[in-house]
Amino acid sequence: SPHDGAARATSSSPATMDSPTATSASALAAAEPKEGGSHGRVEFAFGMLADIQYADIDDKMNASRNQLRRYRGALDVARRACRFFSQMHGASTADAAGLSFVVHCGDIIDHNAAFNFPEDDFHSPEHTERTLSNVMSILSECDVKDWVFTLGNHEMYNFSRQQLAGGVDVPGSSLTFKCTNDAGDFYYSFSPHPSWRVLVVDPYDVSIYSKGRGQGLEEEALRLLCRHNHNARAWVEEHPDVVETERMSGGFPYFAGLEGLQKRWVPFNGAMSDRQLKWLEAELEESRTQSQRVIVLCHVLVHPETSKEGKTLLWNYDQLLEVIRTAGKGVVAAVLSGHQHEGGYHLDEESGAHFVVMESPLLASEETKGPFAVIRAHEDCISLIGSGRDQTSPIFSGAEEYQDEGPAQDFECFKRVLPLRPMA
Repeated sequence: SPHDGAARATSSSPATMDSPTATSASALAAAEPKEGGSHGRVEFAFGMLADIQYADIDDKMNASRNQLRRYRGALDVARRACRFFSQMHGASTADAAGLSFVVHCGDIIDHNAAFNFPEDDFHSPEHTERTLSNVMSILSECDVKDWVFTLGNHEMYNFSRQQLAGGVDVPGSSLTFKCTNDAGDFYYSFSPHPSWRVLVVDPYDVSIYSKGRGQGLEEEALRLLCRHNHNARAWVEEHPDVVETERMSGGFPYFAGLEGLQKRWVPFNGAMSDRQLKWLEAELEESRTQSQRVIVLCHVLVHPETSKEGKTLLWNYDQLLEVIRTAGKGVVAAVLSGHQHEGGYHLDEESGAHFVVMESPLLASEETKGPFAVIRAHEDCISLIGSGRDQTSPIFSGAEEYQDEGPAQDFECFKRVLPLRPMA
């Protein structure tokens, strides 16, 4: 199991965070790394999905009115993804290993599965579990049986942290939905290959929703949010019972009057505690001593160059980025996220890490089969093989068509190679 790795216990105490000077996020990096020659044997590979965010409701625009979400159509993408993962897993050769595991990088079902917004009331837990069952029954069809489910904001809307640690079993699924390792840790590490380490982090360690559904809002995190977002502060003053009702989502204009990266201070983002950051730093230092490259899995975005106006950034992204640029310099190969449905990509020159944001199946077009990808780790590069949500995918921008292996040709696939710097 990928969850059998060295792990540290989590902490729920909020970190102290000072907001840096706000600047507008730049456009997504357009430069495409070029493949040069053979990269040798695949050391390990895994499948990647994020933000299925299914709900049994009709298609509709998001709150900002700039994104059509196809809620039921997300299941079609999940089904195609599992078929693709199974085919790539079965196509293993001497130079291309099968898949060690599959990652779903947060937000497996939508807030609408937990809350009936037209009626302004919670759905029953049974309704929520039926919604989850519709997704998990599809994921169970995949030939790869080891799954890593990372924690997203919609997990916190739908389930308590206790449920997400203990696991949720639903009819029709041979998989248990849980967001921890076998020891019950929400942030942990495991090593799928002697030369590689995977770090799964908890971006809602510090969050108003850190306790999960039905447990009340976390008051210290709520005070932190209100200090940085005057809209949240006004809403809480007008609704003093919000800690108990948990009605913070969509009730007020989150971004009004916020500039640049200050826009990250909204309810659907969160932060890593000081304790988790210290754990991450220790893991990176240990990886360096063992000559291991690292892949970090974090639902919320970490690099401002990948985030549209900063709206999807970790509250204390600057602290995490500093750790990656110091302890993780030349060690962190990639940081993989979800959360921002349009996706994103940026190569951080200071650390050498690739920041990849998976697109959401909610936005899938009829032009392509994705978004989903198989990620292969080589000694000197990472390759992404799969399909974006449409022809504008920032993940597969400029990528070559993938034609190496017959079984994958049921889908129009693309391959993008992300070169890695030599380890210091």
